[in-house]
Amino acid sequence: REAARQSAFEGHVQGVLINLSEQLGGNITMNLLEKSGLTGNKVQRDLNLLANAVHQAARHLHDEAGLAAALDAHFRLDGLAAPKQGKPRADGATVAALLWMNAAMLHQRVHAGGWLGLHGIDSLADIKASPEPEEGLRDSWNAITRQDFLPVIEPAALALRAARRTGRLGGLRRALRHLAGEAEQIAETYADMGTDHAGALFNEVMGDQSSDGAFFTRPVAATIAARLALEAADPDDALDWSDPATWRAHKTVDLACGSGTLLAAAMTEMKRRAEHHGADRDRLAELQKVAVEETLKGLDINPVSLQLAATQLMSGNVDVKYRRMGLHLMPYGPQPDGTVAAGSPELFGSQRIANAGRLFDDEVHSTRVETGAEQRGALEGPEMDDAVAAAAGARIVIMNPPFTNRTKMGEKFDKDTQQALRRRMDTLEGLLERADPRLSEFLDKNSLRPRFAALADLCLNRQEGVFATIIPTTALTNPSGLLERVELARRFHVHTILTCHHPNDINLSQNTNVNESIVVMRRSRADTPPPQTRIISLDRFPFDDAEAADLFAALDGVGTGGVIPDGWGEVSEWPAERVADGDWSAAAWRSPALAEAGARFAEHADLASLTGNQERERETSPQDRPGAQQRIPQDSACGRRRQVMVHATLQTLYSDYRKTVSRAGQA
Repeated sequence: REAARQSAFEGHVQGVLINLSEQLGGNITMNLLEKSGLTGNKVQRDLNLLANAVHQAARHLHDEAGLAAALDAHFRLDGLAAPKQGKPRADGATVAALLWMNAAMLHQRVHAGGWLGLHGIDSLADIKASPEPEEGLRDSWNAITRQDFLPVIEPAALALRAARRTGRLGGLRRALRHLAGEAEQIAETYADMGTDHAGALFNEVMGDQSSDGAFFTRPVAATIAARLALEAADPDDALDWSDPATWRAHKTVDLACGSGTLLAAAMTEMKRRAEHHGADRDRLAELQKVAVEETLKGLDINPVSLQLAATQLMSGNVDVKYRRMGLHLMPYGPQPDGTVAAGSPELFGSQRIANAGRLFDDEVHSTRVETGAEQRGALEGPEMDDAVAAAAGARIVIMNPPFTNRTKMGEKFDKDTQQALRRRMDTLEGLLERADPRLSEFLDKNSLRPRFAALADLCLNRQEGVFATIIPTTALTNPSGLLERVELARRFHVHTILTCHHPNDINLSQNTNVNESIVVMRRSRADTPPPQTRIISLDRFPFDDAEAADLFAALDGVGTGGVIPDGWGEVSEWPAERVADGDWSAAAWRSPALAEAGARFAEHADLASLTGNQERERETSPQDRPGAQQRIPQDSACGRRRQVMVHATLQTLYSDYRKTVSRAGQA
């Protein structure tokens, strides 16, 4: 009742303020709404209620001694290092509250729709009024999972079981009653709001995931990446996206999907194209079912993130069934047989992916650790087979791959397990080297990200694959990434690189201030010279999906080069020959003229290479710091050494340029 009264009061005040818009002007009205803490958007208001509900429930859990600690242990958060300043980590109480809220909103929709027929479930109103709400939820959720929706309900049910076993039921019951009441109010709005509107909340709740290299993608950045990827796959919009066969022919894979932001964006872009081809509401619902069951495939090491991904992909369509959902939990950390698994890179051991070795090969003893305890929930062979089938032969790979120092892998585990994890990664890289030596050449011991680029190439369709990735902009210029750029340019046409140069809007991932770019590549034919690369240099970044649509409308009128209208920035082209040599530096400069001048300057025969302390580059930091050079094949050592010298100069020029831009932005 209190939530309903508060909602009614907010609605009344919002209505009064909005009615003033004709007299005061829209901008003034929105400023009043912002200052009052309200919003004129019902979707945003309900998202605020969702966030408040989760945080209030978490406070109830924290108030019950020992309950939050048990949830930390359940989610394996209790062994993490202290969080960095300004980068809070997820806590078990908040994560559990979010999982329960998602499950409760689905619960409300199942009950209201009568989906289970004669085998109904308790209403949330009855559960809220019950002296034992945890029992009502457990029984109802068991009934739901006997029918469907396992990816959404199971993680919530497991967290509920962990909380119940503590015997600390007072705080648990207060939290569940609060969530039940709020879910009853906003479930339908959430179901209708479309994909990915709650992505920012999910990412906020999960906190800093940098120990696993996870940096969640900003939703609008995902929208742009997905649209660029589909443009590369169907450049003339010639395919009929209202036809389910077109969707089935465009299997889209995210090898580190996190909370599903990029997959949700890909589905939204496919639906936009379907509408353009005449799809009505019923056909869009049918197509979303095809997407969730057959087209979209996500792999991740975090079961909580996968639940969030399932929830996002369900949003906007009440008819999607989940038993066949293409989300796969990859084995990570200690396994029941005493070995250690490395997540998605385990695909390197699949013959279907890399054509070398098998998942747990004869070298598995190198990763055996004595844990003293059985680890539950590890995937068995059939689950791994399903993940391999999901990833193989993708038409599109879209991802924001993990990028972190390899020494931070498995920070949540003990030291012995961390060392075994690194040894396992070495074993998997050995399998890749035997299967595809050229790909293995650009792997190094510092960053995890290049491994995912190699894996994307192996998973993609050999004739028509499209690879869209978000990477640090410094990876486009630094010497240690030279071999990777050269090899990718040999296998793909680098179609588009987009970078925002506004000093206060350089990052495409949340919880980081790293300058990032979107790179889109598509398979090139060996008998046809690749076209030039389109460089999109933005002066401002879209605020939301509506502004992203405005940006693409403006880009349609620019063609291959020129100023983008409405102050968006500029489009230019970069020669294919430079791209093939590993010079992708044009994306790092706002001005095409500066890009050309920088490249010519770096190639000047009389210019000594800038090495030592002046060669400063490190992908996981906004500053460029010394990093290890890649190994250089002996048969091309001289040519490669010259290229490294040139790229060291380009990197130094770019570093100084970014510092100047940053200082100008602060001023």
